[in-house]
Amino acid sequence: GQDRNGHKVYKVTLDASLYTHVIFTDGSGWQTQDLPFGEDANENNVIVYFGNSSEADEQGHYKAWPAQDVEKIVSRTEPSCTEPGALVLESFVTGQQRTEILEALGHDWSDWTVTEPSCTEAGQKTRTCSRCGETETEVLEALGHNPGAEAKENETAPTCTEAGAYDLVIRCTRCNEILSSTHVTVDALGHDWDEGVVTTPPTALQTGVRTYTCRRCGETRTEEIPKLDFLFDDVQDPNRFYYKAVYWAYNHDPQITKGTSETEFSPEKTCTRAEVVTFLWRAAGCPKPTSTENPFTDVENGKFYSKAVLWAVEQGITKGTTKTTFSPNGACTRSQVVTFLWRAMKKPASTVTTTKFTDVNTKAFYYKAMLWALGAGITKGTTKTTFSPDKVCTRGEVVTFLMRAYEPKN
Repeated sequence: GQDRNGHKVYKVTLDASLYTHVIFTDGSGWQTQDLPFGEDANENNVIVYFGNSSEADEQGHYKAWPAQDVEKIVSRTEPSCTEPGALVLESFVTGQQRTEILEALGHDWSDWTVTEPSCTEAGQKTRTCSRCGETETEVLEALGHNPGAEAKENETAPTCTEAGAYDLVIRCTRCNEILSSTHVTVDALGHDWDEGVVTTPPTALQTGVRTYTCRRCGETRTEEIPKLDFLFDDVQDPNRFYYKAVYWAYNHDPQITKGTSETEFSPEKTCTRAEVVTFLWRAAGCPKPTSTENPFTDVENGKFYSKAVLWAVEQGITKGTTKTTFSPNGACTRSQVVTFLWRAMKKPASTVTTTKFTDVNTKAFYYKAMLWALGAGITKGTTKTTFSPDKVCTRGEVVTFLMRAYEPKN
C-alpha cells in the first residue's frame, strides 16, 4: 500500500465492467469514492481506502470494512459529439436504480480547408470533426471585380492613307477580365509632301514634271510644269540639233547656262575652255572643290569659272595648258570637249573598239574618249568618215554633248 492523504491504501480486484463506486472509511464515517474506468494504473483494479493504521493485523494487512453501498452498471449509452450519453446504475444494497447523464463531447474540428473566392464565383471553407466525421462549410462571398485604369489595346497606327484604331479597355485588376471596351478610330494622317523637285524640266516644246515625295511614307506624286514661254531669239528652230539641248541646259537644276544675253544663246559661237569646265561643273551639281589653292596665274578668284577650274583640276579633267596657265579664254576643240566629258564621267569603257573616222590618230590623247563618245551616241562625227578633232567646238555642240551624256533618254 502507499500513503494517500494520510490514509493507507490497499488494492482489491473487482469487475470493472460492473462497478464504478467503492465505499471507504477513515474511521470518521463512510464516504463514496468515484472511480471512472481505466483511471488506475492496473486494468480492472480499483483502489479501496481502509481504516486507521492501528487496525492492521500482525502481517501488516488492513482490515477491509464491509461495503455499505456498491453500484453496478446496468446499461451505458456513450455520449456523441452532439448528443449526451447515460449510465443506469443499480445499488447492491437497496437494489434501486438511478441514471447519470454523460455530457455531449462536442466536435473535435480540424483546421479549415479554404477554397478562395474569385471575382465572380463564391468560395468556401470546410472543416471536419475527427470523431464523428461531420463536415461544417461556410460560404465565402464572391469578391466582385476591381476596375483598373483605362488602357489602349489592339492599337493600329494610322498611316498617310489608312485610318488607325484602338480599343479603350478597362480590365479587372484581379482576374484581368474585360469590364468595358470602346473602339476608337483614328483618322488617316494624310501625306506630308516635301517642296518637290523638278524631275523633268519644261522646255518650249514640252511640259515639265515636278515630283513631290511624302516625308512620312515615301509615296510620290507628280505635277505638270507648263511649257516655257521663253525662247532665245537665236534658238527658234526645233529642227536644229542643239534646240532641245539649249533649253535642257537653260532649265537644268542647277542651271548650266543662261545664254550670252537675255535674248540670245549664241549656239554657233566658239565655246571657251572656261565655259566648257563651267558647264561640266554645273551639270555635276556644282560640287565644292576641296582645295582653295589656285595653281594658275590666269584664273582670277571670283570669276564665274574659278571654282569650276579648281574642281576640274582636282578631278583630273584637265591639267591646264601649262603648269601655271589654264587659258580660260582659249577655244576648246571637239577632241578636248569629249576628253573633258569622258574624264568627268570617270572614264567609262567604250562599247566600240574601232572607228571609220580617217582623221583620228589611235595614239592621240583623245582616242579612248572619242570611242566612248561614239559608242554612247554623244557624237556621230562631223561626217561619216571624219571626227574633226581640231575643229573648235560651238556652244550648241557642247550643250548637246552634255545632254546626251547626262540625259541619254533625250
